[in-house]
Amino acid sequence: MKKLAEEIAERATIEQKNDWIPLSKQIPYLKIPEKCKIKVIPPYNGVLVRFSIKKDNKIIDIVLDYEDKLKYSNPYYTLQFSIEHDEFPREGQIFYLNEVDEMFEVINEFL
Repeated sequence: MKKLAEEIAERATIEQKNDWIPLSKQIPYLKIPEKCKIKVIPPYNGVLVRFSIKKDNKIIDIVLDYEDKLKYSNPYYTLQFSIEHDEFPREGQIFYLNEVDEMFEVINEFL
């Protein structure tokens, strides 16, 4: 088992390699719709951030891919829409970082 100091050093190396501190200053604030719940999800598949917004039985999974790990050339959010207990989410939509207002118009419309 690794010592805590070794784990912290490894994490710091990853953070520096990926420029996470400067990067965090470039990510815009998000306007979360009223009466929604938020669930933070670990960032698997190489993306930077994952989280879900839920209102009643509607869920939107939001992914921030900053390094084009999935498909697109610029940093972007992708949205996957679903109804609770659906086996498969509906088709997603892509929004670049400068399209956050438009993204939340779509989110509010779905919710």
